Amino acid sequence: MRYLLSFISIMTLAVCLLTSQASAVSADEMRSQADTDSLRQLEEAIERAPKDGNLWVRLGYAYFSAGDLKQAEKAFRNGMRYANSAASYNGMGLVFMYSKTHHKYNALQYFRRALGIDPTCIEAQINMAQLYIDLKNDSAEKALMKVIAMDSTYTPAYLQLGRWHDKMGLNPEKAAYYYDRYLALVSDDAEGNKLSAEFYLRIGNYAKVAETLQGFVTRHPTEVKVFPVLAYAYMKLGKVVPAERYFEQYLDSLDPNARALYEDIRFVASRDELAAFNATPIDEREGFLRRFWNLHDPDITTAENERRIEHYWRVWYALHHFSEGQSPWDRRGEVYIRFGEPDYRSRSDELNFEQSMAVQRIKKRLALSIYGTKVHPKEFLKSGSPRSNPYDLAEPLIAPLGATYVGPVYPVRSLRGKISEFQEYTAKTFHTATGSARESRTDVFRPVTASEDGAMVAWENWIYVDIGDGLDITFTDERGLGIYDYAPAPPGDMVPLKQLAVLHRYNPRTVTEQAAAQIPDYYRPLENEDPAEFYFASADFRGEDEKTMCEVYLGVPHTLGYYFATEDETRLSVERTVALINTETGSIYRSRAPLQFKNAGDVTGIKGAVVPDVIRLDVPPGSYKMEVSVQDLISIGKGRYRQDMEIEAYPQTQLRVSDLELAWQISERKERSKFSKGHLEVIPMPTRTYPRDRSIYVYYEIYNLKRDAFGQTRYRVEYTIRSQEKKTLGALVSQLVKTITRGENEEIAIDFEQVGRRSSEATYIALDLTACGLGRHTVSVEITDLESGEKAVKEASFVVAD
Repeated sequence: MRYLLSFISIMTLAVCLLTSQASAVSADEMRSQADTDSLRQLEEAIERAPKDGNLWVRLGYAYFSAGDLKQAEKAFRNGMRYANSAASYNGMGLVFMYSKTHHKYNALQYFRRALGIDPTCIEAQINMAQLYIDLKNDSAEKALMKVIAMDSTYTPAYLQLGRWHDKMGLNPEKAAYYYDRYLALVSDDAEGNKLSAEFYLRIGNYAKVAETLQGFVTRHPTEVKVFPVLAYAYMKLGKVVPAERYFEQYLDSLDPNARALYEDIRFVASRDELAAFNATPIDEREGFLRRFWNLHDPDITTAENERRIEHYWRVWYALHHFSEGQSPWDRRGEVYIRFGEPDYRSRSDELNFEQSMAVQRIKKRLALSIYGTKVHPKEFLKSGSPRSNPYDLAEPLIAPLGATYVGPVYPVRSLRGKISEFQEYTAKTFHTATGSARESRTDVFRPVTASEDGAMVAWENWIYVDIGDGLDITFTDERGLGIYDYAPAPPGDMVPLKQLAVLHRYNPRTVTEQAAAQIPDYYRPLENEDPAEFYFASADFRGEDEKTMCEVYLGVPHTLGYYFATEDETRLSVERTVALINTETGSIYRSRAPLQFKNAGDVTGIKGAVVPDVIRLDVPPGSYKMEVSVQDLISIGKGRYRQDMEIEAYPQTQLRVSDLELAWQISERKERSKFSKGHLEVIPMPTRTYPRDRSIYVYYEIYNLKRDAFGQTRYRVEYTIRSQEKKTLGALVSQLVKTITRGENEEIAIDFEQVGRRSSEATYIALDLTACGLGRHTVSVEITDLESGEKAVKEASFVVAD
């Protein structure tokens, strides 16, 4: 009765004026009495006055409010008998409207009778309109307009008109008009704000949702029921900070059992992840979930987790849209939580004729897989086929060529009857049992097309175009209780064995479970319509306390800057973020800071010019995913890249060489800056692209050199430049250079010996590129410890361009 009480909260308890001359009671008075009188008191009063029709009506509404429709019906019948009032018939209409044992259409006669007794009974008129809406009957709009004609200030009518046009989807402009009209009259109604916001969400007007609901929650901060809708609107607008905040506040308002539904990862975790979670001790599961969501975060450069916010929304949506017959949701809820909003959705009571080319291709492919390429039976029978029996049971199922599938391609339970030659053919093709058994069946299974729909069960058809080659799922309500599950395959005795195998292969349960095994967590991040372009590279070095220092080198193009002619100055203002997530522990390390740049004149058109930056993160060694983002603070355009990387360990016992930092320039440090490394100033080259007439600077560090008896170290360094383009390098003018030919590629190598006193060295070299051809090359540094005999090598790629 939860939905019933929600309805009452919107529409008020529907009570009309009693027409009994002896004790006429106003609607407001009867509502108040029904709210305050206990069932026990009313029952005792009726024992004293068993023929008081008004008391029976009041008792009926009390039972109705308590959710006891059976006793409410009995009370209203006595009310009709003794009072014959509009209120009694209106109450009986409500019982039939919400009862699962009575047909809803029968409620109409009671609402009409109430209006016949009292034409001003606005509650009966609005209830009749609501029933039309539930039944998707075209009379709904007319009934609601009558309500407004009866009382133009009766605000629930405007809300219901909005719901009607919203639900039917035929005229979004009218839905928007009536929702806005309602909120203009009742701006502080939580339910109206929520319904209006959900409508604007569906049509993609997220700014309208945020504007309307933000004002509402500012005035009513305790109305948490609208927080999820507001949060989702903010997320779609790319404002993840308020989105996460509102969802967290909403979850904090729930009881532990309700909150557990939002924290359940069964429908988004892989089998391995779920097994690991189940094996985790209860007191450690909070940490597991934190790691889980960190690893599923599509943008670790922000503190907020967009994927978790999306999960919260999907759970909320499933609870509010797929729980009519089953708690907390039926099969549709499970699929929605895992895969999200489908790209195409059609219902038996709301056919969707708007299909993208991708959706049409998926439906056509499934039809060909199930039904083959046979022609329409009508045409086939005219073709002079030598078959003695056109309904040969060995034939596969046949679907009409060129059919437009506005519903399930997979066959669903349908009515038997000569609706068309195609349907009759399909029906007989499905019947393969013995004669008596075949004749006893009254149902068949067919697809749903624009021209032929004999489905006898409610269905929904969902399509996801980007899951695998396209995922087509059909749900059916086989028992008519509002509980949807995967559409079942026709019984085995109705289908040839060959066709039965095909139907099981493409059964909605089978294809969905296969998709879930391959893509357990399906999420499409928001696309960046105006991405900011930039360059980055990385290198790691020994850090403190057995950690590794990961350096990320950023290059923001001058083209992102803005030239201000009045000041004759170029300005660039961005926020850059680097984040690393450990793929084993789920720990996230993040650095965010603004990057400002000013330069005299207009430098926005200088090709290849960038503003360099360096970001340092001290992290434990291990496997990581790195994300680097740059957001233009003026245009709000954002660029983001992610890559896998290994952060190396640098122990104290073995010879090691750091990664190679390729630099634009290295010089003696004059003053300390973010580019300082000891006594050097190292300006990174994030693009790793050099002109041929420029030297390439290579900075690196050597660790754990062995000292001899005199405390000295001796080691040999070999630099090698190798072309990746299979081109000749030519000769390098240097007495230290030797050219080595290996296969089709040539290498240029330089080696020399060094003597020092430190076990760790920081050094660099400038290599002349004039002998290098254009294209991609690799530079490698090999260190040989002449005392210990150990070797270590690192390499990095770069490009030589004009």
